[in-house]
Amino acid sequence: MEGEIEPHISIHQVFLILVLKNGILS
Repeated sequence: MEGEIEPHISIHQVFLILVLKNGILS
């Protein structure tokens, strides 16, 4: 189960970074 949570966090982090980058670029 822990292994499944690890990749999930990675995807969430990437999404957060993209949103932050978009906000800065806007």
